[in-house]
Amino acid sequence: MVGTTIVELEGVSGSIVLDSVLQEAYQGTTLMNDRMNGEFPELKPGANAISWTGAVTKVVVRPNWRFF
Repeated sequence: MVGTTIVELEGVSGSIVLDSVLQEAYQGTTLMNDRMNGEFPELKPGANAISWTGAVTKVVVRPNWRFF
């Protein structure tokens, strides 16, 4: 969960990348959108609560900075 956005992942072993800009879930070069239910999370300005359940051992948030 990121903020109020719930994302459910099923049948994933190892790691998965959720790219909210591209709206793609992938593992290496393999698309994994079919393993994801829910909306892609988006960080809002300020504090964002992040939580998880299940067999997750690590969560990494990598910013995708860009300027307009």
